[in-house]
Parts: sequence; C-alpha cells; structure tokens
Amino acid sequence: MIKLHAALFLALLASSVQAVEVDRASARIVDSTNSFRADENRPPVESNGELAHAARDFAAYMARTGRYGHTADDRTPSERAQAAGYAYCVVAENIAYQYRSTGFPGAGELAQAFVQGWIESPKHRANLVDGNLTEIGVGVARDEKGRYFAVQLFGRPRSAAIRFEVENHGPEAVRYSFGERGFTLGPRQRRAHTVCSPTRLQIEGPAGRPPFSAQAVDGKRYTIRSGEVAPKSLR
Repeated sequence: MIKLHAALFLALLASSVQAVEVDRASARIVDSTNSFRADENRPPVESNGELAHAARDFAAYMARTGRYGHTADDRTPSERAQAAGYAYCVVAENIAYQYRSTGFPGAGELAQAFVQGWIESPKHRANLVDGNLTEIGVGVARDEKGRYFAVQLFGRPRSAAIRFEVENHGPEAVRYSFGERGFTLGPRQRRAHTVCSPTRLQIEGPAGRPPFSAQAVDGKRYTIRSGEVAPKSLR
C-alpha cells in the first residue's frame, strides 16, 4: 500500500511539473515573439486571456487525439477564438509540434524551438511580423509519446476596427478607393465603412487637380465640398 501511494504521489508530481513546463513555455513563446517583432520594428502584441484559452484547448486537443492541422477539430481558428469569447476583427494562427528523443532541458529551449521554426517558415513568419495583429494567446500541450504541440493565436479585437465615413456635398458624383476596392458616391450622399486593418483612403479630385490621399482615421468623416476634402470627427 505504501509503495502504491508513493507511485501515485510521483505520478501526480510528474504531472504537476509537466504542467508548469508547458505554462512556462507558453509564456516564453510570447516573450520570444515580441523580441522578434521588436527586431523587425513591429509593435509588441499583448497577451489576451480569451485567445490563450482557445490556444490551450486546441493544443490539448491535438495532443489528446493526435489530429494535427488548423481545422483538426473541424473548426477554424476564428471559430475557436469566438467560442472562447473573443470578439474579433482579425484572427491568425501558427501551430507546430516538436519532439526530441532526449527531451528538452527547459521551457526556454522548447519555446525557442517553436519560435525559430515559425520564423523560418514564410507563412508563419508573416503572422509573427503582421503589425495589424495586436493581441496573442499561446497554448502548449504534451502527448503521451513526448511530443509537444503549440498553438499561437493572434488577434485584432473588434473594438480596434476602423470606422469612417465619406460624404459628398458636391453636385456631381465622386470616386474614391481604399485597399483594392473602388466606390462611386452620388451627390448629397454619405457612406459608412468599417475595416479591420489600417487602410489608405484616396478620393479623386476634379479634372487637373491631384487626388486627396490619407490614412483613414477611426471616427472621421471625410466631407467633399467644391473639390476639397475636410476630415471631421464623427463624435
């Protein structure tokens, strides 16, 4: 009986140590990500609890089932983030798994292995350096074979969406564009837009005059009058 209790204690202790390691690895991944973004002149991403919850659950799912991929649980990254309560504008995800027969000496080494792998992959690197993504959640889980699964979930919350209006006070229709989209706005008309990433607004001027071009600012109305554009606050 004493031997059984000792074995149970050691198993619980090993499980506890393992959980601490993956939590530390998750935190180290966030730190390493922000260090890399700083090297690339990108702003840091802030930890978000809802994204972290979704990332931990998905990492645990892959470790438990052995299914691997962005839709391994028959959901998309955005759907998992939303199910965790994250009101998103943009969601992006990096996943990976690591295994060493000798194991990893610590959480820092495991985290660095994951981040370096993402840095060396063009698609994953694009998420690492995307300046439009502002928040992050990370989850790491270990399966019974000793493989580690990591999920890095990036987001831009719905609250960070950019909302602006274009208003035409002139007697003739005007054309404007942002991103790859073009619009025509009739006389005495107004149109509202919501975008999830910073965008440049360009409004065509009268013949012979240069267009108005500026970064669209959240909460602004761009009023066109006599060929001039006047940005004013909507509030």
